[in-house]
Amino acid sequence: MRTLLLTMERKGPAPNIISYNLVIAALVKSEQLHEAEQIYKKMSTALILPDRMTYNLMITGCLQRRQNEKERRTANRWMNRMVEANIIPDLRTFNNMILGLSKQVNYHHNIKSYEEMMTYANAAKNIYQVMTRMGHVPDTMTMNGLMKCYSLIGDEEGLNQIVSLMGIVTEDSFGSNDATTTNTNNKPHPKAGKKINMTIQPDLYTYNILIHHHLQKDQTIDAFKVYNLLSKNFDADAVTYGSFISYYIDKRDVPEALKYYDVMRRKKIMSSSVIYNILLNGYFKQPSHAEALFDRLRTMVVEDVHPDIATYNIRISHLELIKNITSETDINISHLTSIFEEMITKGHEADERTFNIIQDIDGKISPRSKNTKATIKSLLESMKDDIQPNLIRYATTIRNAAIQHDMLKAEYTFKSMVDDGIKPNIYVFAHLVWGYSQLGDLDKAEDVMNYMSESPFNIPPTAYIFAPLIEGYANAGEYEKAYSTFREMIDRGISADTTTYTILTNMFLNSSFDDSEINAIRVLEDLRVLKENDKEASNGLDQAALSVLIEAHGMAGAKSLFNINSHSDEISPLQEVSQCDYHIQSAQQVYNSIVASGAVPDPQAVTAMITALVKMQKLELAWEFWINITKPDSLIQITTYHYNALLTGFAHNKMWHPVAKHMFEEMLSESIFSDSLRLPTHYKHKRIVKPDIATFDLMLLSSALSFDEESIRRLWRHECRPKPTFEVSLEKGSSSSGAPLLIRSYYYSLTALINDNCIEEAQALYHEFCSLNTPADSASVWVKNINEMAMANSLASC
Repeated sequence: MRTLLLTMERKGPAPNIISYNLVIAALVKSEQLHEAEQIYKKMSTALILPDRMTYNLMITGCLQRRQNEKERRTANRWMNRMVEANIIPDLRTFNNMILGLSKQVNYHHNIKSYEEMMTYANAAKNIYQVMTRMGHVPDTMTMNGLMKCYSLIGDEEGLNQIVSLMGIVTEDSFGSNDATTTNTNNKPHPKAGKKINMTIQPDLYTYNILIHHHLQKDQTIDAFKVYNLLSKNFDADAVTYGSFISYYIDKRDVPEALKYYDVMRRKKIMSSSVIYNILLNGYFKQPSHAEALFDRLRTMVVEDVHPDIATYNIRISHLELIKNITSETDINISHLTSIFEEMITKGHEADERTFNIIQDIDGKISPRSKNTKATIKSLLESMKDDIQPNLIRYATTIRNAAIQHDMLKAEYTFKSMVDDGIKPNIYVFAHLVWGYSQLGDLDKAEDVMNYMSESPFNIPPTAYIFAPLIEGYANAGEYEKAYSTFREMIDRGISADTTTYTILTNMFLNSSFDDSEINAIRVLEDLRVLKENDKEASNGLDQAALSVLIEAHGMAGAKSLFNINSHSDEISPLQEVSQCDYHIQSAQQVYNSIVASGAVPDPQAVTAMITALVKMQKLELAWEFWINITKPDSLIQITTYHYNALLTGFAHNKMWHPVAKHMFEEMLSESIFSDSLRLPTHYKHKRIVKPDIATFDLMLLSSALSFDEESIRRLWRHECRPKPTFEVSLEKGSSSSGAPLLIRSYYYSLTALINDNCIEEAQALYHEFCSLNTPADSASVWVKNINEMAMANSLASC
């Protein structure tokens, strides 16, 4: 279009005001504001005066962008230019401004920048007041823009005033409360209140805003009432049903969500990419309903509903991070690149969310995964020139720098952010506090907390800020300081969140305080009761807190067992047994509450449950639990950590040694023991689960305590046995990077080989042992025994 305009300027006919406005409109729509401003300047050169449409377009363009302080001032300048040109803003101008501001309110609500959100909402209110003072009568578009703002900021009074002004009456007597039924009776109920004369008629968008608002506040009955009102005047559209589908997907009630989708199809309402993306999100988050959701997604593709950029963003955001054998975080990089390439091939340009998601993944990948990091860096570089930095991009960069302990980069990024006119929110400061706390620079962390409270930021600290600071003191062993910081937070009137309580509980568990396990249980149980009684709070504790609670019960139960075995006189053995049983039942109840919530227990919760039962020496219950979580229909992802947690219990009990050997063979997917217990294996790994260093150590220990030297020899000879890696140094020559196995494991293996007269293998084992770096002092007894055995059997000296 710009080429056409250039041709008209050179060859004629000369472009007029309509020509220039069309080009500006196209550039504004594609968010090329700088180029639109250049066209505006050309109009002056061509002696064509901009009209109201020109200024409306430029103001709209400024307000629809993700604004920072500089761009906000630009919007104000265009308004001033309009007034200076003696063009009085009309209703359309004010409506464009209010709708643009409502988009900004929505954007800042989504990124949880609540102070900025309120700034834009108040600006919309002020624009409305100016408009009415100038004698303009608001219309439906005006009310919809304000309604959107009021809904997002939770201004119920302002929202109700608009509802009243538009004559929207939601009496209980209006129809059914089930929006999935077809309303065939369009007559109001006789008891319905008298309808006021409406000067501003609501439209479909008005009702959709109200339905979404009520659902966001869990007011389903009110949402159904609005739906019934909508049905009297309009046909519900995909947006209407999308609100209900999204609500029930978020509530983990997939069957109810699909009812709304199916009704929408029966009514022949055209679906959309938005509905597709809602179901796709549910597909990833609710694997137990994946098949039903996939059927609907496939149907939508057949019906020619095309994925959009949001679809690819969802797919990328749900790529599964994995742990490799060295416990480093990685990702299936080929899967990421294939999604990205498909996105580009289909003609979808990456947006700021794409950039932020991939940047977020980059921050979670271990620096040791160099090839993965390099690929992700190239993807980010390919997008960087086309995407303007925003709050999330800066916040993620600061967070990633903090994760890498590069606080100099975090500080530089923070300064660049402020220089670009982007105001940091509380999460940016939380990343900085967390970064300094992880480095142990707690004074600097406190300085950040004080700095954010002052001008020009004026952001009061919340639990997000105090939590990493408390954790920093706890990790440094300064438990008194951690607790006093917690008390300071409470004294300031700041409510502690679940994360803060979980940190405090972990502090109790890791400290040497008397009854630390019981204190930890009390803290989390009190919080759970508090959250369950708070109607505005989310449902109960999160899985991280519940996992810690399970761990605390396991530790408390183990302590009761220790008191029984040590013949403690403080409490009778009967009382101790009763307490141990209580902690077993409590741990099971906590785990069952996770399952009852509809969530799939995460790896930490599963590990906590197995470990708790093992610590309380309930191996039968632990095995029973294992059978349940490894059933074919189980959605739990079994990991090496889970095997090791159970093997820790089996290793110390000869009765369970055959089962331990079976589990080890299951991990290897091969038979290596001649006498292992052949149990039916019904668990098919959803991913490869391989034994790690800890697994081999545990199996060697189990075999040694069961006097099973044949199994020790087979374990030692296996090709998967961890072996030392050697590093070449110019100063020191070739040296090992450390012992892959415990020194104890070398002793058990050497004993088994010598007892079977395998002298050559024993010689090789001793040579490997001698190549290791200096073992820790705690292994001195094992080192002494190995050297004495080598000397007694004339093995070559180191």
